[in-house]
Amino acid sequence: TAGAIISGAYFGDKLSPLSDTTNLAPAMAGTDVFTHVKYMLKSTLIAYAITLIFFGVYGFMHVSAGSADSSQAMAIMEGIRNNFNVNPLLLLPPLIVILAIALKIPAIPGITLGFITACIMAPLFQPGVGFSDILDASLNGFVCETELESLNDLLSSGGLLSMGFSILMVMIAMMFGGIMEGTHQMEVVIEAILKVVKGPAALVGGTELTCVFANAIMAEQYISILIPGRMFAPAYREKGIHPKSLSNALESAGTVTSCLIPWNTCGQFIKTTLGVLTIQYLPWAIFNYTMPIICFVLAFLGVTVARMTPEEQMKADRGELV
Repeated sequence: TAGAIISGAYFGDKLSPLSDTTNLAPAMAGTDVFTHVKYMLKSTLIAYAITLIFFGVYGFMHVSAGSADSSQAMAIMEGIRNNFNVNPLLLLPPLIVILAIALKIPAIPGITLGFITACIMAPLFQPGVGFSDILDASLNGFVCETELESLNDLLSSGGLLSMGFSILMVMIAMMFGGIMEGTHQMEVVIEAILKVVKGPAALVGGTELTCVFANAIMAEQYISILIPGRMFAPAYREKGIHPKSLSNALESAGTVTSCLIPWNTCGQFIKTTLGVLTIQYLPWAIFNYTMPIICFVLAFLGVTVARMTPEEQMKADRGELV
C-alpha cells in the first residue's frame, strides 16, 4: 500500500505546476514550468502505465477468494458522518487549486487561494470552529476526539510543528549542499562525467546519475535538482539541447529517487508519516525507479531530447527562458 501511495504521489507531484520541484526544475534549466510539464508527459505517463499494470496484475494474482472485510472502512465512514458535516461544497478548496493550475497561476498564490477558501469554509460547515481553532490546527495539527480510535489515529495529524524534523533536515541538507557547491566538489564530479558523455542521450544519463548521487550524499531533494541543474545547464546550451530536456532529466531522477534513499529528507518524512521503513516500500515504489530508466531510454531513442532553434539558442545564450 505504501508503495502504491508513494508512486501515485510522485506521479501527481511531477505533473502539478503548483508543485515545488516542478517549479524548481525548469527554473534551474532555463525554461518555463508549463513547457516543462507538457514535455515530460510522455515519459511520465509511460512510467505510470507500467506502475498501474504491475499493481493491477499483482492485485488480481493475490486477491482473496472471499469478499474483502470492509467493516473497518464502513466504521470510519460512519464515524466521519456522525462527527463532521460532510458536504460536496467542501470540495471547493481543492477545485480552486486545480483551477489555478488550469489558469497558469503561480504556485504560491494558487495554494494560498485554496488555503484561504478552506479557512473560510471551516467555520461555516463545522459548528464551533473559530479563527483561533484554525490557527491552532495550522500550528499544532488537528486532534480528533471521537469514540472510534482508528478515526482518531487517521485524522489527528498535521500542523507546522509536526514538520519540524523534516524542515530542520532540509535546512541542514541545503547548508551541506551550499558547502559542496562553494568548495567546487560537485563541479569536480560533473566535469569527470562530461569527459565521458559524448551524445545527448549520454548527457541525459549523466544528469540523472548526478541527481541520484546528489540525493545520496547531500540528502535533500531540492539540492539534487538545484546543483545539477546549474552545473549541467551550460553543457546543454553548448550542445544546442533545449532546456526542457534538462528539466525533464532533473525531475525524472532528482524528484522521484529522493524517497528511495533512507537518510534523504523525503525518506525520513515518509518513514515518519507512514511508519514504513524505506527498505519495506522500496520494492513497491515502481514508478520511482522506473521513471529515470524510461527517461534515459526515451532520450536514447531521441524522444526526450529536443534541439533548440536558432532563435531559442539566442534566448538561452542571453539567459532568457526558452
